[in-house]
Amino acid sequence: MNSKQPIHFSEHFNVDKARLNELGVFDPILNFDTKVFVEPLLLKDSASEIIRNSYQTYKTFFANLLLLLQKSTYVGDKCWRTAKRMVNFPEYQYTCIGYSSGNTEGRGSGIEFNDKILQSAKEIVDLAEGNPEIFLLLPLLEDGIAGDRISDMTQNIIDDDICRYTQEIMAQLDIKGNRLHTSRSHNLYKLLFNPYAKQAIKLVPCDILVNLPVADNVDAIVEELAAYNERLRDVVNRDIGDIWLETTKAYRKEILLKELKTNKAFFVETLTALKDYSPQHYDFEKDYEGLYKWLKDSQEFISVELPKEAKDCPDNLESLMLAVTGIIHHYRDAIENKEMWRTFWTLHNSEYKHVRSHYSYMLFFTVCRAWLISQNSNISINFKQRDGQPTLEFTISGKNRLILHIKHANNTSLAKGYKSVLEKYRHVKNEKHCYLIMNFKAAPAIQLKEIRVIQNPICEIFEIDVTKRNDEQTDEIFKLLEPEFEFNLLEFEDMLFEDSLYTEEKRKGGKNSYQAYKPLRQKVEALCKEELSSKEYFSANQLCNTIASRLVAEHSELLSSFHPYNNYELAGNDWKRPTLYEWCNNHFKAIKSKSSLSTSES
Repeated sequence: MNSKQPIHFSEHFNVDKARLNELGVFDPILNFDTKVFVEPLLLKDSASEIIRNSYQTYKTFFANLLLLLQKSTYVGDKCWRTAKRMVNFPEYQYTCIGYSSGNTEGRGSGIEFNDKILQSAKEIVDLAEGNPEIFLLLPLLEDGIAGDRISDMTQNIIDDDICRYTQEIMAQLDIKGNRLHTSRSHNLYKLLFNPYAKQAIKLVPCDILVNLPVADNVDAIVEELAAYNERLRDVVNRDIGDIWLETTKAYRKEILLKELKTNKAFFVETLTALKDYSPQHYDFEKDYEGLYKWLKDSQEFISVELPKEAKDCPDNLESLMLAVTGIIHHYRDAIENKEMWRTFWTLHNSEYKHVRSHYSYMLFFTVCRAWLISQNSNISINFKQRDGQPTLEFTISGKNRLILHIKHANNTSLAKGYKSVLEKYRHVKNEKHCYLIMNFKAAPAIQLKEIRVIQNPICEIFEIDVTKRNDEQTDEIFKLLEPEFEFNLLEFEDMLFEDSLYTEEKRKGGKNSYQAYKPLRQKVEALCKEELSSKEYFSANQLCNTIASRLVAEHSELLSSFHPYNNYELAGNDWKRPTLYEWCNNHFKAIKSKSSLSTSES
């Protein structure tokens, strides 16, 4: 893992950040990937002429692939082998974006992804009728084709355009290249060298980057498109019908896949609607999710001086624990008593939103590492993945380790995770664990109360109060940050979640999940009736967001058994869809139907 201090491109090359903003260039963190993605649907609308034209590169690539697949008569013939060589999309590390954690080394092999792309393309080649834009539908065609892979694929295909764009920006910044780089198409470019990743740096414009790729939310987008596209809506109603609203997200994917491969009318209308769909690029200036601003925000903490225990720490667990405890106390003091709690909140769509746990990890890591270096401490801090979860490891020589888990209090898996740590590391020597819990609500969540009761010296618990303070100064500051427009269709917390438990149980017969969710469903029904009788709602999505906010604020105990909500905090996924949305949508449709009936009768 990468333990170096995170650093922006602009800082490393002494470039004016304001100038990069003026040019619309994403300023990457050279040794940590930012969790954003290139969205191919945004290429054609980029402010950069080079990137705008790259959409044609993208389509031409698939036109050639399509031609080969049409000519192929069996798997393994010459045309198939040529097509397979074309479909080779390794992880694209040069732009420092994507899902890898703690460094820029990428994530896993792309071989399986390449095979899925090729197989999916072959299956629908007859429906394509020579239209290369069928590949906009690739995210729908197979499980495992997710947004991060689509982003890698897109960047590989337009690699030469990205290189040309990078050179254009370098010329405008008056920077000379110091690295001769061979592109995917074997063209040579003089680029800049990333000393942390030991490879060339490639730049991309901000206006093609998203936090939630279309590929990861495509069923909701098809539903959204159908609301505005009468022809697509007619096909969905005729050929899919009520089953679309009554099933879960995983099964919806199966329905979409089947219909796209067998129903030409649905295929054509979906493609037509998707071609005209314009997702919104991520707003890095507001950074609602805290995906990027953690490095800038960390500078506010740097002036703090650490306790003496952290400067020359003896290499034993007791001393290491004492030093890290002092660091946490200083960090907590800065947040609770020196106004730094503000960095965890953003005003978005007239509502205050707190950051994801990724921000909390990255901010603490960056602040803590800067403190340790400034004090010439012999303690090192590194990212480590344990049991699929991020952790921070403090050590001196490697002989003894202190493992810090940073959690948000509204994560309903909090108690479960804590118990797992107690059980798994009960007898491990030379290792100590701690939980650092960021609490965003004045009233402690039920899971936080539970771990307070079972707290054990095996894993000590520290809490930091990050609740939003209600004062005029705070409100004025947040008003200055409020965006000039609202975008309600894909809010930053509306992220895809494969509701696997609910899907499995429902398709078996649903008894277990129905009983587990029954109290929550009854509460949702009551809240929907209350809201719909007192306010006018224009969409089921609007109603669902209101109900979700009320559940979190007023009835969080009912969410403790709701599987999607238990997972959303760490995974950053949408816990509202499909289950909660469907419940709200049923009530919304019922009210609208009654309203329409009353209007027609009158």
